[in-house]
Amino acid sequence: MGVASGLNTKVLLLVLFQKYGAKVKEIDPVASHASGMENFPWTRLAGVVFLPKRKSSVDVAKLHSMSPERVREYIRDGDFASYYERPDEEMLALWRTGVEETRNIIANDWA
Repeated sequence: MGVASGLNTKVLLLVLFQKYGAKVKEIDPVASHASGMENFPWTRLAGVVFLPKRKSSVDVAKLHSMSPERVREYIRDGDFASYYERPDEEMLALWRTGVEETRNIIANDWA
């Protein structure tokens, strides 16, 4: 693979964005990995209905002493704790926050 000089690349991870992370916590203080915070109206599968209850919290401290196989068995679906689906209004507000923060980084903080 060749090397291109003069290029500047930046990896943007929404979960590390300050405003986006604050909005997630505002909507659901215990939302975590693979939670309903990733369930935007346009990513949902037709006909799939989620139970309107919160998944029990995963004990993150336990994960450090488990094998990968045991972690998968313990967590099951990858969701650490949350509701599987949030109201569209909350998800759209979260989306807007992420888009605004991403645009700001691209326009003003790319270096």
